[in-house]
Formats: sequence, structure tokens, C-alpha cells
Amino acid sequence: MSYDISYNWLKELSSLANEYSSNIIQVAGGSALSTGWNVVLDELPFIDALCYSEGEKAMLSLLDSDDILNTISCDPWVTIDKINEGYIPKPLYEDLSKVISVDYDLVDLKSYGMKEAFSPFLINKIKKQFFIVTSRGCPYKCIFCASSSLHGGKMRLADLDSIEKHIENLQSKYGINVLTIYDDQLLINKERAKKFFKILVKFKLRIEMPNGLSVAFFDEELADIMKEAGVDTIYLAVESGSERVLKDIIRKPLNLNKVHPVVKMLQEKGFFVVGFFIFGLPGETEYDRFITREFIKNVAFDWSFFNYATPLRGSELYNICVDNNWIDPDYNKIGSVDMTEYIINSPGINKEELKKFIFDINLDVNFVNNAAFRRGDYQIAKQSFKEVLSRHYEQPFAHFYLSKVLNLLDPGSDQIAHHKSEFSGILREDPQWNNSAIEFNLINK
Repeated sequence: MSYDISYNWLKELSSLANEYSSNIIQVAGGSALSTGWNVVLDELPFIDALCYSEGEKAMLSLLDSDDILNTISCDPWVTIDKINEGYIPKPLYEDLSKVISVDYDLVDLKSYGMKEAFSPFLINKIKKQFFIVTSRGCPYKCIFCASSSLHGGKMRLADLDSIEKHIENLQSKYGINVLTIYDDQLLINKERAKKFFKILVKFKLRIEMPNGLSVAFFDEELADIMKEAGVDTIYLAVESGSERVLKDIIRKPLNLNKVHPVVKMLQEKGFFVVGFFIFGLPGETEYDRFITREFIKNVAFDWSFFNYATPLRGSELYNICVDNNWIDPDYNKIGSVDMTEYIINSPGINKEELKKFIFDINLDVNFVNNAAFRRGDYQIAKQSFKEVLSRHYEQPFAHFYLSKVLNLLDPGSDQIAHHKSEFSGILREDPQWNNSAIEFNLINK
């Protein structure tokens, strides 16, 4: 179970398995359970053990065991009896090079799939997408992140030979054409990163890294190698345009003065550059949000994504919110946290104002002041708006600005009238969208 929101599914599956046979030994794991191990087993009577932290070695030992009950009595398995005895689980870390290779012959690949991360460069042929994690751990202690509590503060890196052999297998057996890399700190060892992307060049894949990368590790040589390897979109984990928020609240070691030069360099090399930002951290002010909004416009990211600060179990933010009673009891239960809601009740932040701010900043920087549109890169703007509509067809601002850019690229297109009509129709049906269109002066434009 990777996310809190999946908890009700876990309960239902566990109950169904027990109905089928009470003799089945049930185990569960995943990041959301690893951070909530001490409260989950009380609520899940049919689950015999939870795996704490990483589970490859633990699952293999269980599958190879002649005595499963004895095996789950050992680390990193957690049982209700061990909890009652005051047990504190210990992670059982594995050499990552041993867990890179996955035998996809055991997987029904047609039953799995996901849309590529947001980009105007998504492939338009049959997608054969596979996923990989080449490192674990993070030495940084950003307040909202639970990564170090799951994987430790020390970086562990799989060797590049193991990775290369795995990708060769994916290409020869399955025809991979999209590789999605889910490392938290892929670039932290810059020389390894350069060697890694040099290896990827020969596979001629589309490479994406939707977790976000650190601005601090980029240089021109790395950018050139990534471009040659098949990277077309760079997601940067910036989090805030306020130095105070970064330093005093998030404790993220990022110099904002480096962001603009890196973004400009990447854009000049043809990358689509996306920024990630978080709002609603305790101690954040309206002014911090205002200067972040201006920072995004000045840097001219091609696109920006905005998230509420969410107190994930295992993060320092969660502990702060619990200690200060900033989370309602109903939200402090496993399975109750939805990351699309803002659930922190800290002083100085009005939930409705924050919700309105995030709604408006998305419209402002991604549509009304879209960077590609402003600099005259109309093809990128067009593909960006089309990509929004492929995911959220009822987004009227995407219809409006797509009609605008089509009018510049192809004034005779019948799609112009179509998107204008869709825009008007949505406004008639939805007062909130109509008010936003008035607020941003789109009516009668």
C-alpha cells in the first residue's frame, strides 16, 4: 500500500481473502504501511504481519521459508504480538543492484499502464512504458517528505551494469520505448548520473523523471547528455519562491538565484521545464505566496504544478501537526488523508483563501501568462493546452487559449470555433468557471 487513500481497498481485500480461507497467511507492506505500522494491525485483524520499509529481501525469505510463521517473527516483519511486547521494527535494506532486474514474464503487462507525465512531447505511437528506481535514500530533511524515514538518510545506488542489462532485456523482450525513472535524488552523484544517461543514449527511448530533479546538480554537460539520451521534459522540485520558506520552514538547501539560469539554459537546449511548488506549510504567509507567484512568472517555467502541504506519516510535518493538534482526529486515521485536500489547521492560514489561491495561480501562470505563449513558442503552447484537455476536457481556460494559439498558427482551422464554443458552454454551466473568466478578463476577448 503506497498511499494512505488505498487503505479501504486493503481492508476489503483482506476481508475477502479471509472469507475464502481463514488459513491463508496475509502479509502487507508499502510506504503508507511502513509509516503507520504501529496502528494498522489493530484495525486489520486478518493480516498476520506487516513488512517495514523495503520488502524485496523480506518477501523472498518468506517465499523460500519452510516455516512462514517463524519467518514473519523476524525483521523486518511486524506482528501484533511483537508490538504488544514493545518491539521497534528495523529496516532490512538490500543491495539495490540485486533488485533492479524484474521478470516481467510473470506480469500481465496489458493489465497495467499509466499515462506519461505531463509534457507536450508525449509519444503518439503505441507506448511500451516500464519503470525503474536506481537509487534509494535521501540525505536531505525537507519537512514535508517521508523518504528518509522509509529508505534512510544515506544514498544507496544500484550499479550501472545491472541497470544497463535490465534495460537491454526490456528492449529485446518487450520493445520498451518509454522509461520512467522514479528516483528521489537521481542527480546527487553527478558523475554517476552522466554515466547513466550516456548508457541510455544507445536505447533511443523517451526518458521521463516525474518525481522531480534538484536544480543544484545541473550543468551544461549533464543537460546535453540527458537530451541525447531521450529526455525532453525536466521536472524541477523548487517548492517555493520564498527564500524564507525554503530556509526556515522547508529546510531545503536551494539557492533561488540559481533557478532562473538553469531553467533558461535548459529551455535553450529544447527542454520543456516544469516547476513543482507546495503551499500551506505552517508559518507560510500571504506574502510568501505572492512572491512565489511572481518568481514563477519571472523565471518563466513552461508549466508549474501546485500541491497542498500534506502531513504524510513519517514526515516531520506530520509530527509537528500532531504535536500542535493541527490535524482533526478524523484525518489522523490511516486511510483518511487525501492529498487533494488541505487538512492542516495551523494559525495564519485560511483554508478557503489557500484553495482559491492555488486555483487562481494555476490559471494565471499556466494559461493567462503561459510562458511559451508569451515568448512566441506557439507549438509548445498548443501541445501543452491539448495535453491538458486530454486529461481534463472540462478545463475552459485550456479551450480558450488553445483557440487563441490556433488562430495564430492556423487561422482557417475549424477547431478555433469548436474550442471557443466549448469554452462558452462550460462557463454557462459552471458559475465558478464563469467568475474566473470574468476575473481574468476573458469574457468577450
